[in-house]
Amino acid sequence: FSDLPLYGGRNAKTPNIDRLAGEGLTFNHAYVSAAMCQPCRSELYSGQFPLRNGAAWNHSASRPETTSLPHHLRPLGYRVGITGKTHVTPRKAFPFDDVPGFDDNCVRNPTRPHDLTGIRDYMSAEKHKEPFCLVVALVEPHVPWVMGDASAYPPEKIQLPPFLADTPETRGNFSRYLAEITYMDGQVGEILDVL
Repeated sequence: FSDLPLYGGRNAKTPNIDRLAGEGLTFNHAYVSAAMCQPCRSELYSGQFPLRNGAAWNHSASRPETTSLPHHLRPLGYRVGITGKTHVTPRKAFPFDDVPGFDDNCVRNPTRPHDLTGIRDYMSAEKHKEPFCLVVALVEPHVPWVMGDASAYPPEKIQLPPFLADTPETRGNFSRYLAEITYMDGQVGEILDVL
């Protein structure tokens, strides 16, 4: 079950993510083997299962000999940066260029405002001749679900996934969660406009 319309979600409004998917590549059979922040990030960036790379639980480090995107793309001439929620260690295994501009804390209330200056500079063809790979690790949606406009998703009108209990509390929480998805979608739109 997905909450993004791109993958069959019925509630969230995500015109920018839909635009990105329409102009780019989508994955229909991509999975991570752990549903926690650090293990799934280490898995995505290294291509290795968490048990293999060493980050098998949250707030754990990968093995120092783990190779990741920067190790594979830099020899091909790419600059490889990351902004937002990094949450992978050690630096030797994940030697991304740090790009400022997006909050790195997923449970701040509210999330810090973002600034596009860092990614604009990093992606600038005028300043850099090499191609780039930039991971923009946005923190939304994430509890406490305080970003976005929940009034755009009246609790009584949303369609809950079949596995959630249909209670007023669940509907209120899901409404705020959907608002964060739309907030994140707005950030995606701003990033696309910089490109």
